[in-house]
Amino acid sequence: MRAVAVTAMSLLATTLGLAAPIIAAPAAEAAPSCQPATIYANTPTGAGRPLLNEYSTTGTLLSSVPLSGDYYDIAFNDDGTTLYGVRESMLWQIDATTGSEVAAIPLTGLPVGYESNALSALPNGSLLTGSSRTTQIFQINPTTGVATPFRASFPAGFGSAGDFLSLADGDILAVGTGTGVSTLFRIKPDNSVVEIGTVPPTFSAAQSAGVIYLPSGSGEIYAVQSLPTSASTAPIAVTSIASTGLYFWGASSPQDSGLCAGLALTKTVSPSASGPYVAGQTVMFTFKVENTGGLAVRDLRIIEGSFSGTGQLGTVTPATVGSLAPGATATFTAGYTLTQADVDAGSLSNTATASAQFSRRSTVTSAASTAALPIRSAPALTLDKAIAAPPGTIFAVGDTVPYRFTVENTGNVTLSGVRIVENAFSGSGTMSAVSPATVAPLAPGASAVFSASYVVTTADVAAGSVTNTATATASAPDRTLLASAPSTVAARMAVVPSPSPTAVPTPAPTNTSGSGAVPQPSTSASAGASVGRLASTGGTPALPAVMMGGGALIAGLAIVLLRRSRRMR
Repeated sequence: MRAVAVTAMSLLATTLGLAAPIIAAPAAEAAPSCQPATIYANTPTGAGRPLLNEYSTTGTLLSSVPLSGDYYDIAFNDDGTTLYGVRESMLWQIDATTGSEVAAIPLTGLPVGYESNALSALPNGSLLTGSSRTTQIFQINPTTGVATPFRASFPAGFGSAGDFLSLADGDILAVGTGTGVSTLFRIKPDNSVVEIGTVPPTFSAAQSAGVIYLPSGSGEIYAVQSLPTSASTAPIAVTSIASTGLYFWGASSPQDSGLCAGLALTKTVSPSASGPYVAGQTVMFTFKVENTGGLAVRDLRIIEGSFSGTGQLGTVTPATVGSLAPGATATFTAGYTLTQADVDAGSLSNTATASAQFSRRSTVTSAASTAALPIRSAPALTLDKAIAAPPGTIFAVGDTVPYRFTVENTGNVTLSGVRIVENAFSGSGTMSAVSPATVAPLAPGASAVFSASYVVTTADVAAGSVTNTATATASAPDRTLLASAPSTVAARMAVVPSPSPTAVPTPAPTNTSGSGAVPQPSTSASAGASVGRLASTGGTPALPAVMMGGGALIAGLAIVLLRRSRRMR
């Protein structure tokens, strides 16, 4: 704001003694969640070329750009996106980055001779202006330029010396004139105006994260340590954060309207319910960001924090959101493919924050939000026990029966300690050890093959078969012990041969012709030989062959009796 009076500047040295710093740093009145914004202050032509300077809350000069003209005061609108400048009865819209004038809005409704030397935003979007020449305060529509009387005025004998800042407690802080000082007032919601103390002469004021900053005509930038709440005329303690050597007319911060930047992030994952998810399955993380503050933000993005997944989280889409108005929301997504290690772990969690800029350099960050996906373990395995020989194989004494055990992981988690447990076994001998003894790890869908053997005994052959039952066991990642359903296989044994029937001796044939020659076997004798192979095989001789054998026996006996009769003669 422009200087109130020459006498105020002439008394500056005296009043500086009243403003001796008594603390090391300013203390914020606002909630810790209100993050600070930068402070802008303008200088007039009389101090050189008019400038728009940007300062940090510690007094560091961040930028400086030339202005197109002199402004008695400057002010950001309520959401901190637009900078205005005022001089007498004209309102300018200014590019805060370049300092150039964007638009000019004539002010109407102000009294003749009303010289606006103060400008600040209210939370409702309007601007307040005042003059050192009158107690009247006016409210301006920044779009139309129409000014109307405000609900409250300065007390008699005071006028505007600086700005109007909307405080977190609902009051409006007004910087008024004074003799050798500037007087601070609280404008209450009931329209009462209470003097709360004095500060070194200042023509401007700005608010960042609840701290009041006072760029003065002497070039000092003061910060108010504690703003009084009750009536007082005593000096208010301040501390100097910078000595610039400049002459400031106006100042503003995006938070002058009392509105802070705020972001709220809600992170979710879909599916969200516990389930027996499997490796290779894709889940989707959703990041919903709401602008919970009163200031518009820009360049909104997601910042990933801790992530328990063993794979690579997909790209967050979109990468950024250009701007987000107060109360508006934006949604981001990122996909992720589960790994087997994630499924074995039993859960997946991801933490992130949302970050955005407000004003030119100030950043606001949300609280962290975590989304967790519970993964239910569903361990399972099957066993298929078989004889590793061609189908229908019959085993005899001394033969080796080869057994094969095929175990498959039919669950969703990796198994360890997979082994074969023998149950019932009907063999009279001893089964060999199962090889391998154990298998680990066994991934879902994978199989492991075990083997064992057994040598057939006489008792096994006599029994006709050997049966064997086994199960497979394993441990899940949570150390749960599980077992497959039993699997049984039987080996068929060779049939034990029946004893062969005793053969009857056949007498030598007698030559009935008297020649002494023994007849040679005929076809009937050959038939007698076949009967022996069948017997040896346990078969029953054919009836004709038996009859022929009996005939030969009778003929032989007759010859013997005939010979004996001849000798007796």
